[in-house]
Amino acid sequence: MVSGALAFTNVSANVVSRVAAANDLRVAGRLRESAEGFRRALIISPRDPWLIYEFARLLRSQASALGEARMLSRACAALRLATQRGANDAQLLERIGESFLEYLDPDRAAKSFRRALEIDAHSFRAQLGLAEVALNDGKLAHVIHHYNDASRIAPDKADARLARREADYYARLNDDEAYLATELRRMNWLEGAHRVQHLAGRVSFAAMLIALAGASVDQVVAGLGWALASSSLIAWSASLITRKLLATRGRPQTSDA
Repeated sequence: MVSGALAFTNVSANVVSRVAAANDLRVAGRLRESAEGFRRALIISPRDPWLIYEFARLLRSQASALGEARMLSRACAALRLATQRGANDAQLLERIGESFLEYLDPDRAAKSFRRALEIDAHSFRAQLGLAEVALNDGKLAHVIHHYNDASRIAPDKADARLARREADYYARLNDDEAYLATELRRMNWLEGAHRVQHLAGRVSFAAMLIALAGASVDQVVAGLGWALASSSLIAWSASLITRKLLATRGRPQTSDA
């Protein structure tokens, strides 16, 4: 995704360069320095909606790194402010909606996507976002509708194929109960394989620690540790292969292009 800093309007080159540098620091994990860069940029241009949006992304990164719910609330508040300041910018509203989805706030996400479509009826990303919101709500008919609309307004053939493929997939889930049951079973197995892989990874790490520590105490303990570690690594590898096999959807019937 192109940085929002490149979409700024009516701001000085100094602000753009500060935001670009702050975003680079955020990506590099230097969040404190990134925050200082945004602070200085906001002093120069406190009302720019793209700048506020980028600042919200920084707050989200800080919330994830520090595990602070308060920081996440500030990020959501910044997104709401960016929505108000950029109420006529469809491109910005698309990205704000995607951020609200990431923050598990589908209602606000849907409002941003719908407003983007009011401004630009050919907003492809807004249609995709509304499809994801509908999927979270379990409304398959709405999911199909939004993906079909997205396929008609897609900016290129690759995006059109992606949207059409998703529409075909969810249409078959909606119409074919046997296919739905098969896909639900596949997803359950996929989730189970993920749990096994996670558990096997933790057990293998603990077993290696036991084996290394046991070598200086008792060779029998060390041997048991290495045996357990080997078995866990085999289970981890098997679950990884299983996940890759199960990650592929059943092939839906495709509509004519």
